[in-house]
Amino acid sequence: MATNLNLLFVNIKVINWIFVIRYQIKNQGITIMHKEYIEVLEALIDKLTLSTVLEMLERICHKKAENLRTHWDDENSAKLWEKAARQVEQINIDV
Repeated sequence: MATNLNLLFVNIKVINWIFVIRYQIKNQGITIMHKEYIEVLEALIDKLTLSTVLEMLERICHKKAENLRTHWDDENSAKLWEKAARQVEQINIDV
């Protein structure tokens, strides 16, 4: 159980890093930190498989949507997270 919680924590950190990377690439260009984030993400994919990481991303998107509805009464943002979950779900992995 502790291993699963540790893995979930690592996955959540990686997801947050992905959003930081995306923001920085879009707004500031690539920085040295991106290389570190990419290496962490690549290691996670190597350890768990890309399919598993995408499944985790989908679950996190659904949880974020649920949290926005339950605690923030923010249906618009929740719908965006649900849309992201559906888009991730549609990705087919043949690797």
